[in-house]
Amino acid sequence: MKSTTTFREELSECYGFTVRAVRTALKAVNPAVEATGWYVPLAMLAVPLAYTLWFNVLSDIIVQFRPDYFESGYDVGHIPLGQFIIQNPLWLVRSVLREEVSCRLPVCLMALLFARQGWTPIRVAATVTFALALSVWFGWLHGGLKHLPFEGIAGLMLCWLLMKCGATKPSFAKMLKAFMAVILTHLAYDAVWFWLTAR
Repeated sequence: MKSTTTFREELSECYGFTVRAVRTALKAVNPAVEATGWYVPLAMLAVPLAYTLWFNVLSDIIVQFRPDYFESGYDVGHIPLGQFIIQNPLWLVRSVLREEVSCRLPVCLMALLFARQGWTPIRVAATVTFALALSVWFGWLHGGLKHLPFEGIAGLMLCWLLMKCGATKPSFAKMLKAFMAVILTHLAYDAVWFWLTAR
C-alpha cells in the first residue's frame, strides 16, 4: 500500500528531527547545563575521547612539517616515564592532584564565588579568561611551548568538564562533585596513556 504522506510532510518531519537533534547536542555541550545522573560519566568519557581525537589529528598535521617534533620523550633518569609510573603509581596520583589543585581548583573557587553572588556577563568573561590562562599554564607545565596545543587544549577540556558537572552552581557539594569528576578523568586518562606507552 502506498504511503499518503506528501513530500512537504516528510520534509517537515525531517526538519523537526534535525532541530531536536541540534538542540540536544547544544544542551549536551553547554557548560551552563549541569550534567546529572548517568550524564556525568558520559561527560567524563567525552573529554578523553575528544582529546584523543584532537591529539591524533593535530600530531598528524604537525609531523608532516616537523618529523622530529615528538622525538624528545619524557624520561625520569634513564627510565621512560611510562615504565617509571607503572613502578610508582602513587607518583601519578600525586602529580595529577598537584596539577588539578594548581590549574582547576582556582577556577572552581572563582566559579563558586561568582555563582553565589549571581552570574553577570563580566563574571562569566572573567571566569572564562581565568580558565584560559590556567589552561595555558597547564600546557606550559607539561613541557613548555610545544605542549600548549596539546595539554593546553586538554586543560580547556577539563575546565569544560568542571563547569558541566556543576561548578557553575552556588553549591559547595556540586563544586566538589565537579572537581572530583575532573580528578578522576585526568587520573584515568593518564593511567591508560602511561600504561600503553610503557608496553
